[in-house]
Amino acid sequence: MSTPTSFVNLTVALPLRDYAAFTEGVRLLSRVMGRKTPNAIALIAHTLSSRDGQGLAEDYLESIHWPMKASAPMSRVQKAKNARVLKRAGLDDTADPSLN
Repeated sequence: MSTPTSFVNLTVALPLRDYAAFTEGVRLLSRVMGRKTPNAIALIAHTLSSRDGQGLAEDYLESIHWPMKASAPMSRVQKAKNARVLKRAGLDDTADPSLN
């Protein structure tokens, strides 16, 4: 159960063009989800809350066209952690020979 201190309240000025992308997303989702479609604010909140730091950093660097050669290589520890996570999920490259 969340406590009041589990949240950060944000006020964000979003350009109309960017907000329009979320309203378009709602329109597209409504075709699939019908009455259970989230509104634009719920879709924005989901987009902001369903992220990890690594994904945010990678998406940001990609969006500003940061040269990949300048980014730091993944550490040996991070590669091992990723391999363990994939193996637990049954997605490691040894699980399906066609993925090799």
